[in-house]
Amino acid sequence: MSSLSSSPVASTTTGSIYSIPNNCIYLVEIIFYAIFLSYTTFLLFRKGRKNAHGWVSLTIFSVMKIAGSAMLLSVAATEHKGDVPSTGLITAGLILSSIALGPLENAGLAFISQG
Repeated sequence: MSSLSSSPVASTTTGSIYSIPNNCIYLVEIIFYAIFLSYTTFLLFRKGRKNAHGWVSLTIFSVMKIAGSAMLLSVAATEHKGDVPSTGLITAGLILSSIALGPLENAGLAFISQG
């Protein structure tokens, strides 16, 4: 039971899974970055290989944010059912959500250098 209380996602057994604010944030992040991913993928193919470095980094950033939020939403759904979520899933979700800033900084530097 101690792993349930140390989870980054709040747990409840009553109400909807989306009644907890953190869970709504994960869902909104998935929707937002899915739209952002489609836009960056379109621009990646439109700009061609010469100017693709920044768009590749933004595409990787979007995929990492979507994957991290989906993993944390899965943890929330598992807790909502009353099961104990996988520690590996929690760890992977938190790492993907926080490490995604690297590609964002890389994309910023790529756009500045093209300037």
